[in-house]
Amino acid sequence: VLHIWDVAKATRVKKLHLPRGAGGAGIPRRAVLSHDARYLVYSAASFDDKGGNVYVLDLETEKLGILTRLPNKKVCLALAPDDNTLAVASSFGPVQLWDLRQKTKLGESMSTKLDYAHLAFSPDGKRLAVG
Repeated sequence: VLHIWDVAKATRVKKLHLPRGAGGAGIPRRAVLSHDARYLVYSAASFDDKGGNVYVLDLETEKLGILTRLPNKKVCLALAPDDNTLAVASSFGPVQLWDLRQKTKLGESMSTKLDYAHLAFSPDGKRLAVG
């Protein structure tokens, strides 16, 4: 279960029962919400427990899809201020940039050999901190 809150009013506006089991995901580990609250992107261990999946949930239509599968369960996510560019990384793997609306990978992956814990975009979306 994942909850969406209105911070100013301190009230829950949505309670989501995320799918589990065959074809579904494990417990969500990381989540990012678009600034317009249209999309929820989250990572979870795959059902076979052999890696991690990144899911995109359209909160208006409640349509859920897998954006990508990663070989490691430890996944980091960051959404750029444009609400469209998503950075995805798993431990010791490349950082991938995705077009969230089109669900397509943007350009080449940025290769590093880090055990990622955090990703963060600059306020203008032109830089990405990885560490």
